Amino acid sequence: MEPDTLDDWYTAAKAAEVLSKKSKRKVGPEYLRSLSRLGKITTKQLGKRVTLYLKKDVDSYVVEPRGTKSGRAMKASARHVKEAA
Repeated sequence: MEPDTLDDWYTAAKAAEVLSKKSKRKVGPEYLRSLSRLGKITTKQLGKRVTLYLKKDVDSYVVEPRGTKSGRAMKASARHVKEAA
């Protein structure tokens, strides 16, 4: 079910502000574009220049320090290989 009201969406500036406060680090609109390209955050295009970001997705996402997630993924991958052997 697709949210229909504008109250369910953030602008790029507001979404970046929310992520910055929640993650306790500076997050810019360009990072939001990367997240949407990776499928982490749902977007809605309003014309060529305006993109809205789903509040539910932005509110649930936390930007981790660089390398934290990749380190966790490597450990999980190693554990998976070890279990398969």
